[in-house]
Amino acid sequence: MSSADDSATGTLTVLAVEVNSIDIAGQGADATIDEGTGPISVNGTLENFNTVDEDRDVTVTIANDTGTVLTDTISGFGLQVGEVRPAEFSGLAVGDLAADVYTVTVATPQTNATGQIEIAPTNAQINSVEFDDGDSASDTATILGSFLNTATDVVSSIGVDFGNVAGNVGLGNVGAGNVQVEIGNTDRTVSSVDNSSGELDIELASDVDLSTVDDGANINITVDNIDTTEATPTGNVSVEFKDGNDNTVTQNETSVTRLSAVPLGS
Repeated sequence: MSSADDSATGTLTVLAVEVNSIDIAGQGADATIDEGTGPISVNGTLENFNTVDEDRDVTVTIANDTGTVLTDTISGFGLQVGEVRPAEFSGLAVGDLAADVYTVTVATPQTNATGQIEIAPTNAQINSVEFDDGDSASDTATILGSFLNTATDVVSSIGVDFGNVAGNVGLGNVGAGNVQVEIGNTDRTVSSVDNSSGELDIELASDVDLSTVDDGANINITVDNIDTTEATPTGNVSVEFKDGNDNTVTQNETSVTRLSAVPLGS
């Protein structure tokens, strides 16, 4: 018994047309792109096993736990006898999708192939925060880290919170001239510093477009004129990168250390 969709002998059923592979953004079945980028293309390779020409409607879907977020259909995709050919879905607008892992499926009514795409957000890691002295009315803190991944975000300001360090880290004498910021081996001019909230809000003179900054780019923030006479060596320092609307782009923290061997506050 046979039909336009399949042929069968005994209990073995062979589909006339199969989707036998998927390629997402030129990366195969598993792809990763930065949040905010796109559009992308998805290809599903179809093969006609029948002895006559076939055509199928072919659909791509991109979905996460909330359901389908993007879909497109090619109607009447034609395949000659024995032909293997990709159905290409171009211009898929994934730039507005939130950071997440999504399942990508290319399907006909009878068969499908699946893969996944990770939409990766901007991600920074702070590796160390070191005080030069640890018991000084005019101390220097050096904050080192890197951007593990840079998407299409813009950084307009940086918040540095010493509030989890035991004791008191005095920031009242820290001004714009006491802060140096380097991102991606480029000095970033500081326009102002607000210390009224007990943490440093560092405004940059020009936005940093992270789409122009390579993954792995260094972070080096130096803050002078900190009072550490009442500080102790336990606790963490948090660094928050914010956009022009004061929204968090990424945030990370690490424990504080001291360059010299004498404990902070001793």
